[in-house]
Amino acid sequence: MFEKESIEFAKWLESIGINPIYFMTIFWAVVAYFEYEAIEDWEKSTMREKIWVVLAVLCFFIGVVMSIVLLLSLVEYK
Repeated sequence: MFEKESIEFAKWLESIGINPIYFMTIFWAVVAYFEYEAIEDWEKSTMREKIWVVLAVLCFFIGVVMSIVLLLSLVEYK
């Protein structure tokens, strides 16, 4: 749905010197933190709020894994 816009955004990030994988990893870490902080009581929070936090944390860890894979591939390339 947003493939073209995502690719353009990634190219724009690269053009200003920011790695898109690192950017998204940090972005999702910030989203996870603020979503968790917005939930005042985890036990009383709604399932929708919990799902947003879990998805943000999952995306953060996927970004971390992608960053590690990228770094390992760069080491092997050199």
